Amino acid sequence: MEKPDIEIEEGDNFGSGGEQFSHAQLVMRALSKCLIAGSKEMCAGYFNTKTDKFGNQIRVYVEDTRHAFIESVKSAMMMMSCDMDEESTINIYGSKGIKGNLKSSFEKLCEQEKNDIEIAPPNLKKLRITNGIYFREGCLNKNLQYYQEFMEVEVDAYRDIVCELVNLSSRKDFFVGEDVGA
Repeated sequence: MEKPDIEIEEGDNFGSGGEQFSHAQLVMRALSKCLIAGSKEMCAGYFNTKTDKFGNQIRVYVEDTRHAFIESVKSAMMMMSCDMDEESTINIYGSKGIKGNLKSSFEKLCEQEKNDIEIAPPNLKKLRITNGIYFREGCLNKNLQYYQEFMEVEVDAYRDIVCELVNLSSRKDFFVGEDVGA
């Protein structure tokens, strides 16, 4: 009985079909996802009720495109965290940067919601409590207008972050084409 020939190859030859890792390509993909998510209509998520062929009612959640966009930007930020320079760090994370302004907007809306709940007439307070609407420190209630206002501010802030990430990519020369025939 003849034994099969076994050949041991170098470990460098293993991989995914010869593709090489490129941080610039990953950044481009992440920013493309931001572009795709940000080019849709920004609307809140909701449930659709459909009836299947047996007459059963099925609730299907339609994605909140605002959250999808924000999460795609957060993923791009995560991907580009190693590329952040001083300018982008200050513009995004600085106290007067995008995230700092977003935090102050959130705190302002929380204060407005707290005041609204505290000064509401007794019958409205009772109705709100029955419906589970009350003030919680550091949170906005999704059933009041302050949450929707914050979502608009947050989407705009994350659009500004995408602009900053694109500027960072430009400074890092991620968009420079490669010479194919050189």
